[in-house]
Amino acid sequence: IDEIVMLKNIALWTENFTPPNEPLPIPLLLEKKIAIVYPAKQRHLVNDTWITYDHGSSEQLYCEIERWDYASKSIQLWVKVPKVLADQPTDLLLYYDKTQPDNTDYIGFTAEYPAKQVWINNYAGVFHLSQNPALLNNCMLDSSINSNHGTPTTTLLATDLVDGVTGKAINFESASSDMITISNSSYLSMTTNLTIEGFVKQPVLSATTVCIAHKGNLSTSTAGEMYSLYKDTTNTLYFKVNGNAGSISGSNLVENEWINLAATYDMSSQKILKNGITVVSGSYTTQISSATTNIYIGRYRNTASTGIIKEVRISNVARTTAWIKATNYTCRDQLNTISNATICKIAGNVTALSNVAQRDVCLYERNSGELVYKTISDENGFYEVYTENASAHNIVCYDNEATPHLNDLIISKVTPVEEV
Repeated sequence: IDEIVMLKNIALWTENFTPPNEPLPIPLLLEKKIAIVYPAKQRHLVNDTWITYDHGSSEQLYCEIERWDYASKSIQLWVKVPKVLADQPTDLLLYYDKTQPDNTDYIGFTAEYPAKQVWINNYAGVFHLSQNPALLNNCMLDSSINSNHGTPTTTLLATDLVDGVTGKAINFESASSDMITISNSSYLSMTTNLTIEGFVKQPVLSATTVCIAHKGNLSTSTAGEMYSLYKDTTNTLYFKVNGNAGSISGSNLVENEWINLAATYDMSSQKILKNGITVVSGSYTTQISSATTNIYIGRYRNTASTGIIKEVRISNVARTTAWIKATNYTCRDQLNTISNATICKIAGNVTALSNVAQRDVCLYERNSGELVYKTISDENGFYEVYTENASAHNIVCYDNEATPHLNDLIISKVTPVEEV
């Protein structure tokens, strides 16, 4: 089956957690387009390639291609996984078939329709910051459905595109004009619920600022300032809404270490989270005053940033702590483990008295008797079963209709008797 290349990705979580629109990063080594399907047990080849999920229906899942590196033949994807369970692994299986047409319905590059569907729920803006800043106008793409793309200043060069906590990131080197501007939008002017997320790294901690996002003016004035998340020159983290009116601060960054910073506001309280853990909180019940100011990444008021910034996300809801932890883990590639195990496919046809038949078809590992895979042959008697184990197997077709009482006898023949 050399037409199939598969990557198996197992996602684990420490508590039951349902992220309906939190995608998981899946770095792949492929040469062509891909597709995603859910669940993993439905392995019938459709379109070019797909990833399957272990729980639920067989619908295809949307996938965003953030970056395609032709030199290393690597690709970074974001996948919207319906659920990650605590009590069992969640298998994500990627399939690829170069003979199939491009799967443009479900797979797309950043800002294309399929890619936007990964981020449709409550994301006001998603900026991977993985594009070349030297391309200037609107080159820092917004992955959300709102398409509020950012424009870097001319002082940000191609060499400022550096390795991030995942994929690529932008290196702000404290030039007075280094920043990315995102034009004002009603989607980014939330007044009652807000979450800001991003990753920062300062190779050397010094008396400098690094700003994830600032919606306000480029001056010391607080007029038109809706929200800001940044680290100041004293290495103190700040989250502000309504200028200085709603302000909490505390904790710090660690030198030369990637830190996930997040801040939430819900009309009752404010929080700052570092690597998924709340480090500062405070009460604030005033609605954010709407303003038409732009959003800036890498710039707080009139102060430039020094440091590397990656994966800035702004949501119009106050995300839960579990959600923010998931963001931290997925971007670090710690929520999932990846292997490129070979999957063996065995196909055939079921007949009964020379007629095609629909029957339960099971694949058993011969030595252990373990049930490895189960399917039902189709109306033409055709079936496919799969295994990662290259040892000897038994394929068993159960007689569902005429003699179902023989099924127990069949099981006794293919399942070894356990020694006492």
